[in-house]
Amino acid sequence: MKKRTKRKIYPLVNTISHAIEGACFTDSARLAELRKAELDAIDALRDGRATHGHWHQLNDMASLAELMSLKGIGIEVYEVAKKAEEYLKNSVLRFRETGVMQIEEAGVLVLTDLQEYHDLQRQSIARSEYWLFIKQVVDRKSTRLNSSHNRN
Repeated sequence: MKKRTKRKIYPLVNTISHAIEGACFTDSARLAELRKAELDAIDALRDGRATHGHWHQLNDMASLAELMSLKGIGIEVYEVAKKAEEYLKNSVLRFRETGVMQIEEAGVLVLTDLQEYHDLQRQSIARSEYWLFIKQVVDRKSTRLNSSHNRN
């Protein structure tokens, strides 16, 4: 008896439209949601009512912007991303001392600039490329977490 190839059929996904969506730029509605969430996180950090989720969202944005700039998409963003990461680290140290997650006004300006730069980065590439950058940032974080757990 001959071997038969088992074809995979995905009835719930229209593969053609799925491929077209991945090759297209991210639609404006999703970008607007991301923009609003990031600006809300910056406002919460300014007002001292930020949560760990807000901080992680801004830290992820800074990491993504830095990685994208290293890969050649908006190379001028690199220095702003590094400054933003420094201000975010300082806000963690302040949180450990005072119990309030807050950032100074200069840090708010840097984060706002970074958000605008990163928004332009997002708009300049296809969504599939953006997802690859997100995956690389997640992989870096998990690698750092695993290595820090192995030291203890």
